[in-house]
Amino acid sequence: MPISSSSRVDQKTLATELGVTARRVRQLVQAHLLPPANDEGVYDLDRCRRYFKLYSDKTPYEWAHFFRELRDESVRVERLVRKASSASATEAELARAGKAAAELFDALRFAIAAKSQSDAERTFMRLIFDRLEVETYGPLISRTFHLLAAKQGLTADEIGQQIASHG
Repeated sequence: MPISSSSRVDQKTLATELGVTARRVRQLVQAHLLPPANDEGVYDLDRCRRYFKLYSDKTPYEWAHFFRELRDESVRVERLVRKASSASATEAELARAGKAAAELFDALRFAIAAKSQSDAERTFMRLIFDRLEVETYGPLISRTFHLLAAKQGLTADEIGQQIASHG
């Protein structure tokens, strides 16, 4: 899958492209039926179109293809996280693994929201994937601490203490 695109749009443009209101876009994002905007408030148009089509049309063939891509992407993300968690990992590798993991978990949230048959099932599946997300980011956060410490001439424990004292 890597689900990346160069088509970036604001919420109003996304709403127009999908044929819905900006309010409906916000509702779909909140329900995890569309991927969220990035930190600048910009949406990946191609991903949003794909999720919206899957959610709206629900064609079995397209869903099967999506789930195969999701499976392949999870293997790729696992490799990236393993590499980025190693003692020799660079900032670029950490960033690449973090971005890929974020996109994967957005896709998993979307699949849960779109395919769950009940609120109970949706809640149960989200809890499972939330836990997996924490387990995925843990090693990346640890490696980030080590890189920050090395830049500051400190140990990772000293960086942790500095962060804790400012919290």
